[in-house]
Amino acid sequence: MKRISILWIALICLVPAAWSQGSDEEVALTVYNQDFGFVRLVKDLNLTRGVSSIDFSDVAATIDRTSVHFRSLTDPEGTIILEQNYEYDLMSSQKLYQKYLGKEIALDTESGVSYSGTLGSFDSGQLALIDARRRSGEEGASEPVPVAIVRQDQVVDVRFPELPEGLITTPTLQWLLQVAKGGTHRAEVSYLANGINWHADYTAVLEADEKAMDLTGWITVDNRTGATYKNAKLKLLAGDVHRVEERRPTRRMMEKMTMDMAAAARPAVEEKEFFEYHLYTVTRPATVKDRQTKQIEFTKAPRVPVRKWFVLEAENPWNPQPKEKLKVDVKLIFTNEEKAGLGIALPKGKVRVFKRDAADGSLEFVGEDQIDHTPKDEKLKLQLGKAFDIVGERRQTDFEDSNWYYRESYHINVRNHKKEPVKVSVLERFYRWNEWKLTTAQPYKKIDSRTVEFVLDVPSDATGEIDYTVRYEKRR
Repeated sequence: MKRISILWIALICLVPAAWSQGSDEEVALTVYNQDFGFVRLVKDLNLTRGVSSIDFSDVAATIDRTSVHFRSLTDPEGTIILEQNYEYDLMSSQKLYQKYLGKEIALDTESGVSYSGTLGSFDSGQLALIDARRRSGEEGASEPVPVAIVRQDQVVDVRFPELPEGLITTPTLQWLLQVAKGGTHRAEVSYLANGINWHADYTAVLEADEKAMDLTGWITVDNRTGATYKNAKLKLLAGDVHRVEERRPTRRMMEKMTMDMAAAARPAVEEKEFFEYHLYTVTRPATVKDRQTKQIEFTKAPRVPVRKWFVLEAENPWNPQPKEKLKVDVKLIFTNEEKAGLGIALPKGKVRVFKRDAADGSLEFVGEDQIDHTPKDEKLKLQLGKAFDIVGERRQTDFEDSNWYYRESYHINVRNHKKEPVKVSVLERFYRWNEWKLTTAQPYKKIDSRTVEFVLDVPSDATGEIDYTVRYEKRR
């Protein structure tokens, strides 16, 4: 295995003050559900009066460099930032070779032959040393070689005399400060970082009669910033925060995530309004590791009342077929209200619904849907799938196109093969013109300027029917 050795000459002396996480550091992390977060760190630093410099290496690799802010909480007026830099020229073997072109290096091969000389060129296949010296074994004599070509796969050790200027091992923030008051300062660093996101995940378990469900909500945090936040005060902000986005290359982030589920008592999460958004605060410190997906329970509501809703509508109302069979959507409706055990702002996320099989007591998955940010006292509708035993049919029975109007008629029937009666909402959308008039014997409700709803009560093993005619007035 190839080994690269570097003799660091007085490297510790290059940095008067270094910031690294310790017991006196406070970490606060606010995660937004738009794939970014706000990081705030507070720590004691020993600053020298006059010009003092600080290196901070515990920084996210996805940092927004223009958002960095540093200040002394001890003496904010007397501590002035002269320069702020972000160093991200990270060390690698290729960069080391590039920095040492035209300079002397030494290397050993797996055959026991050693070389030293000026690095003339390199690539993934071989190294070229100019004015080199070659030695076989520790006791062998050194002989001059004008040009030595060494295969990279034969090299087991490369030695550089020092770390080239400008190369660092981790992304680093650097400040040059003018300090009026020397000594220990309580200092704060804050910045925005991309690559961290959160969303809500909900699990709902339907009761046997399908009239209530147990709902549990989880906060899911996905950290891909390149940094770990230890014992952080964790907050999650739900809402659509406006940001000015710059075009940037898409990074491939398809990496395997690990799951960190706390086995201890579940932490409480406090929710409150904040500006025009909602803020969720975890009431105990949480460590969010890099490349980790963490889940924290934030709500639990037993026996939330629900109603099953069957909905039938044409798949392409703007392109009617002479006759088409339609599947019936199955939806669950519930209200985010306090008397149902909820009544908090529900962040957007996926709701997975299960029902227990009475035969063996096992849970079975019956569908899932995505909800948006939902304030309290609002109604939610979950689309779970298609009904197996309820079938719809829609047929155009008449159509007329004159100079002044369109007129068309439809017959719709719904066949219920279940053992119990069902109530089915039939939605019809009128797309040909804005001005229309409906003629039908069945009662209906106007939903919007183009949609009406018929409600059919269909007994078991029976058929419900709708007939209507709609006339569109053409503009003259």
